[in-house]
Amino acid sequence: MKTLLASLLILFYSCNNSHPSIVTNNDTLFIQKDSILGTQQSIFFDENKNSEAYGKISLFEMDEFDSEMYSNSLFQLHEDRISLKKERPKIPVIKWVSLYKYQGKYYLYKPCDLGSNYKVSINDSTLIDWTMEGPIANQINGQSQSAPNVYQFQLNGDRFPPLTIYVIDSSRGIAVFQKESLDHSKNYVLMLDAKKINGFPIIVNNCIQHKQMELKFDNIDFEQILKTKRLD
Repeated sequence: MKTLLASLLILFYSCNNSHPSIVTNNDTLFIQKDSILGTQQSIFFDENKNSEAYGKISLFEMDEFDSEMYSNSLFQLHEDRISLKKERPKIPVIKWVSLYKYQGKYYLYKPCDLGSNYKVSINDSTLIDWTMEGPIANQINGQSQSAPNVYQFQLNGDRFPPLTIYVIDSSRGIAVFQKESLDHSKNYVLMLDAKKINGFPIIVNNCIQHKQMELKFDNIDFEQILKTKRLD
């Protein structure tokens, strides 16, 4: 395990390109960086299924900042004359967190900066992207189910391309989110039912300041996943 941890840690280096020093403390490997902030950072595989890291990445409660950002996004919809329509979500899972691939295996990830913890929640009128800027409301203009595990959402009106959610493993809560850009290019994100997060191990990135480097993950072959309906 220490070999894998060490390979993970060497991905991180300071802003002035000096090599990090790695120390061991109670079997946990830490990285020390001569960065601009001069802070210590540790990245490790958390073996505890009851780790508080799971709760941090799956928290959908809004604090004061989140509430303000969400309200601002609703106000922008109002300014754009986009009215909300209430309809019960057709998809049974309404809270999703990101799933990542590292060295051929799949993990959840608690980032150094929780603002980069992308997640999605769905209510009766909006689909909410939880981003670095906070929770952003997208009006659900229409929704449909084209197959047993395929769901489409029209967001914010006809001028916005649709979001398609492919549930590839309902028992484990795994889905591929496909977003189309206005130029019709497709962007994919691997997501997990927030109620089933304990089914995957988690990598934790701890830091004193929230502006350290995040872990670089493997590319995912989404076309292969959608073709086989399972993780590659």
